[in-house]
Amino acid sequence: MREDKLNQIIGVLKDVPPSSFEMNYWWRRSGCGTVGCAIGWAIEKLGPDFGLYEISEKWDAGFDEGQIVRRVENRFGDQNYEAISEVLDISPNEAVWLFSPFGYSDVLTVTPEMVIDRIEKFIEGERPKRDYTYVV
Repeated sequence: MREDKLNQIIGVLKDVPPSSFEMNYWWRRSGCGTVGCAIGWAIEKLGPDFGLYEISEKWDAGFDEGQIVRRVENRFGDQNYEAISEVLDISPNEAVWLFSPFGYSDVLTVTPEMVIDRIEKFIEGERPKRDYTYVV
């Protein structure tokens, strides 16, 4: 586990207002503003040295007013949760549990504080109690 990188994500999330946080999108820009999930904000604020990159930024008119949608990749070409697991040295299941909306299926709205709390508990030793990898 890369505790240093997990702590970097915590540092980024402390500055993200709840209105700009959305677990359902890596990153989204629209006429209503910019929102992103924990990993989307980490990529935006920490840059390429963090080890994850946006690989596509495309206009998607399928949403109200359209939006810019991103996906992520690591240096090996792994995408999304596989990329996250490699960069953070955690399992894909742990990556989904920490950073996917499916990992928070017991709540309606995920906040930055909830993700911070889960990352801190993960660092202390808590692990997912089920397999989430089948959902992504």
